[in-house]
Amino acid sequence: MYNLWINGTLYSSVGQIQLPRANSAGTGQSGTANFYDTSDSTADPSTILSGYMCRGDDGDWLTGSIPTKSATDVTIAGPSVTTPSGYYS
Repeated sequence: MYNLWINGTLYSSVGQIQLPRANSAGTGQSGTANFYDTSDSTADPSTILSGYMCRGDDGDWLTGSIPTKSATDVTIAGPSVTTPSGYYS
C-alpha cells in the first residue's frame, strides 16, 4: 500500500489507482487503466509455471521457469526411478 499526495491531499494506504484512458487517434481504446501495488509480491520465476507471467514486487514482468512434465519424462531403470524437476499434471 502506498500513501499518495495528489493536489495537496494525502490518500493513505492506496493499493490500486484507476485512471481514465483517452481514445487516442480513433483506436477505440477507452475505459480505465489500472495500476496495482505489487510491493508485497513473493513470486519469482522459480515459483511460476513456464509460459505464465506475473508482476514482481518492483512492477516488472516475471516469466515462469517451472517446466510442465508428464509421465513420459519419468525414467524407470530397474529399481531406480528418475523424475526431473517440474510440475506434473
